[in-house]
Amino acid sequence: MVICNMSIKLFAQAHILHKNMKTFYENNIFLQVQGDTALCGLCALNKGYQEEKFDVNLLNSIADQQWISHYTDLHMPISELCLPFRDTNGWYSIEVLLKAVDNLGDSMVNLSGVLNSYFTKPGLSISEALNSSHSYPVSFLVRIPKTAHYTTIRIDASGHIYLLDSMKQCPIYMDE
Repeated sequence: MVICNMSIKLFAQAHILHKNMKTFYENNIFLQVQGDTALCGLCALNKGYQEEKFDVNLLNSIADQQWISHYTDLHMPISELCLPFRDTNGWYSIEVLLKAVDNLGDSMVNLSGVLNSYFTKPGLSISEALNSSHSYPVSFLVRIPKTAHYTTIRIDASGHIYLLDSMKQCPIYMDE
């Protein structure tokens, strides 16, 4: 019980850091800049959906539920260390991001062989997702190799491709 109380205090700071984020539209594209936080996963999910569907409280709750579930798993050896699914700066593990999308009834498919990424569009094959000639938007959640930074690649209904990085103030147009 003491461990849980300590972890709640340890992770309470991410909510405060959320105030440093900036959300806006540029050329009808939803952008969220993480500021001096590590909330890139949260920003990447929201940019993928092009609206603020997720917030710090929701992802914190998912992370804590996963940690408690993992820690109390009767099949896990008592000596195995259970690492947290988030940190004090707002970083979330991929398991938290996957669960958040799953809770909306959507799914993300692992494309690690392609871009070490995930895309959100139920019922869409990998080849369809990579083909930009479809009539609906597709979003890729990409973890930058050798870092903990997540970003979003978005293909809109017109086939235009954007890199939406939460460390940048504007979209990067990739198809020009």
